[in-house]
Amino acid sequence: MDEIAITLGDKIRRMAMAHNINYMDLANQAGISYGKLRSYTRKAQRRSPPLKEAMKLAVALRVPLDWLANDELGFPPPVPTFLPSGADHNNPPSRGEWHKVLVAFTSLTDAILHHGLEQKRLREARDRSEHVAV
Repeated sequence: MDEIAITLGDKIRRMAMAHNINYMDLANQAGISYGKLRSYTRKAQRRSPPLKEAMKLAVALRVPLDWLANDELGFPPPVPTFLPSGADHNNPPSRGEWHKVLVAFTSLTDAILHHGLEQKRLREARDRSEHVAV
C-alpha cells in the first residue's frame, strides 16, 4: 500500500475510527480536554499539540509519536520494532505497553534535559570563576 501524506488531525480521526472510539473517550484516555482534541482535528482552526499532549495522544491511539507528529508519513502507522513480538495493526500493543514506552521516553527526556541544565550550570560557574580570576 502506498503511503499518502496526511495531517495530524486526519491521523487522529482515522486512528480513532480504527479503534472504534469517539473523541470524548479519546480525550479522556489521553488526559486532555475534549476542546483541545477538537482543535487538533478541525481543519479551520488546526493546532499542533504541545509535546506532552502529543505523547499522550500517541499512547491513547497506540501509535508512534514520530508518525503522529510528521505530516510526511502516511497511513497506516508503522509498527514499532521495540514493542512485543506479535504486535501489528490487527493485534496492537495494549495501552499499558504504550504507557511503559511513554514512561521510559519521559524519563530519558528528563535525564537529557537535566544533563543539559547541569552542563549549562557548570559552564556558567566556570565562566564566572574565570572572570573573577582575571
